[in-house]
Amino acid sequence: MKKILLIIFTVVSLSTKAQSVDEVINKFVEISKIGDQEKEPKSFKITRSYTSGAASDYTELIAVDMTQQKYYKKKSILDRDFYYVFNNETGFIKIPTASRDRANSFSIKDFNEKEKTDYKNEIKDGFYAFLNYKAKGFTAELSNENTDGKTCNKVTLERNGSKKAFYFDQNTGDLVKETWINASITHSFTYKNSSKTAEGFDLPKESTYMNTKDNKNIKVIWAYDFSEPFQGLILAR
Repeated sequence: MKKILLIIFTVVSLSTKAQSVDEVINKFVEISKIGDQEKEPKSFKITRSYTSGAASDYTELIAVDMTQQKYYKKKSILDRDFYYVFNNETGFIKIPTASRDRANSFSIKDFNEKEKTDYKNEIKDGFYAFLNYKAKGFTAELSNENTDGKTCNKVTLERNGSKKAFYFDQNTGDLVKETWINASITHSFTYKNSSKTAEGFDLPKESTYMNTKDNKNIKVIWAYDFSEPFQGLILAR
């Protein structure tokens, strides 16, 4: 009897390890209803509120249109707004120069060529970089790893030396965590809860953010807009 149980356990373990990258992603796509590998949302807006109880809590609003090559981000911190805009082949950052108690005035800095490339890649990555990842120029590797007390399928994407990793619960298929490296600093979102959007997508509504520079857990609340993500947003200088 023990031998039979050992064989069954071994077969199950091998079948789990034999999953492919596409099978892991497709399972997530199926439960999240986000689309499919080749029909991801082409335009969207994400709002993230970062809360740690500090005066430096902030909010990010990010809008992307993959078809028209548009990117807009507003970061609001300490009653000041910073704007990052990329529209087709041009981009700039607007930095507030007035004090918090005075009307906004800004200095404007054009993106250099590296920054343009970075924002083009942000647009190309779309809502989830792993959706249609081959067309986005990524190679993918699958491994197993324990994170947040769960056994996960870890999908690591690499493009031009840059890596992103996504951790999917082996049992449920849910996205548990994602990590990426920027300027030698590792960043991560660990997802806690999800809810349905108006479109029926089951997406994270709460997560914890951490980076290896500050090494502090920050609560993040998420909101989404897929209908008119650029409505009311100004892309001009």
